[in-house]
Amino acid sequence: MKLSEVGERKLLKEVRRLFPQAPWVEVGIGDDGAVLKPLKEKLVVCSDMLASSRDLPKGVDLFYLGWKAVISNLSDLAGMGARPIALLFSLGFPSELERREAERVLRGIKEASSLYGVPVVGGDFSGCEEVVVSGTGIGAVKRALLRKGASPGDLLALTGEVGKAAAGLEILRRRKRGYTELVRSFLQPRARVREGRALAEGGATSAIDLSDGLAQALWRL
Repeated sequence: MKLSEVGERKLLKEVRRLFPQAPWVEVGIGDDGAVLKPLKEKLVVCSDMLASSRDLPKGVDLFYLGWKAVISNLSDLAGMGARPIALLFSLGFPSELERREAERVLRGIKEASSLYGVPVVGGDFSGCEEVVVSGTGIGAVKRALLRKGASPGDLLALTGEVGKAAAGLEILRRRKRGYTELVRSFLQPRARVREGRALAEGGATSAIDLSDGLAQALWRL
């Protein structure tokens, strides 16, 4: 069944079923806006957008677009040392998209957000020429890590390996078989949330998310 035959109301019902709310969410999916209970910490807000034509090789399950949209936002929060507390997603779907494909996007968002225990509290649907997932992440932090805190002589460190996701993307583009670990690094990356919080609490001077590459990150620091 195509989305044009389903209607937004039925799709919203499916979204409500998929995404339960957390204790700190007073009003979640279904109203004009989400209501979060007040926190003692500072709020960190970030946003990331993914499009199927740009961020996912042709023919790859749309589940991974939803997954990567969650991780992109959580990685930005992690880069500032924040504890994620909520996510919102605006979804653009072509009217001729099959319902099961739209549900795969939602399932990717569901599984990735559940992995980190972060509730999805709202968003929107709209027609679009391709599948687009625009996310907003909200986090809480006592002392945010910024890009501008680094000084000459500081120790530079990475929390993981670099280059594996790029290699995985190239493998998918060339339709090579095998290399499961590299392909997974691209399709199902992880956010360094725990590491980011430890750095913020441990007195690190600055931090940055590496989703745009190591060279770009070093230049920005």
